[in-house]
Amino acid sequence: MAATVMELIVDPTRVSDHGQTHGISTGIYVRARLGDKWGSHDIIELSLDSLRVWLRSRGGENEWAENVVCMLLGHEMSR
Repeated sequence: MAATVMELIVDPTRVSDHGQTHGISTGIYVRARLGDKWGSHDIIELSLDSLRVWLRSRGGENEWAENVVCMLLGHEMSR
């Protein structure tokens, strides 16, 4: 099975000077791009689209569970 290439993107509005969003961190770090720089970022910093891509990266898809995780991490949900 070939590996899937993911390019995860950080939402710059979710990054603080202390590396945490709203004083929270999950402790789960992934390789993601912030602007033109790659680095290790907590999943709470990911854009909503990138968070969904990461959640599905192991072959699963559960929209309800994805929505719960996204809401818990402070994303605005329109669906």
